[in-house]
Amino acid sequence: DVLTYALIGSHGKMIYGANIENAAYGSTMCAERNAVFQAYCQGYRKEDIKALAIVGDGPTLISPCGSCRQVLSELLKPDTPIVLGARDHYEVTNIYELLPRSFSEEDL
Repeated sequence: DVLTYALIGSHGKMIYGANIENAAYGSTMCAERNAVFQAYCQGYRKEDIKALAIVGDGPTLISPCGSCRQVLSELLKPDTPIVLGARDHYEVTNIYELLPRSFSEEDL
């Protein structure tokens, strides 16, 4: 199981996301996009998201897929902390480290 949440603002509100699986893989929604999209639906924007955590109960770190990395590169600030977690260890990174030279609106 994967637990993902976006930490919003200085008051520490957490918005959770979950993997929504589908037999047609292209229709699946990953937890990290789910959490960030929910934050945006509630009126928050990239400056409001103070951290994103992607944590699993397995032995290896959970890392965002390519689609999630692209979305996070557009909807988070480049230096927003992203916590990748496993059962007994974690790593703090950011979207700039996970997706350097990302494609953005400036490339359109």
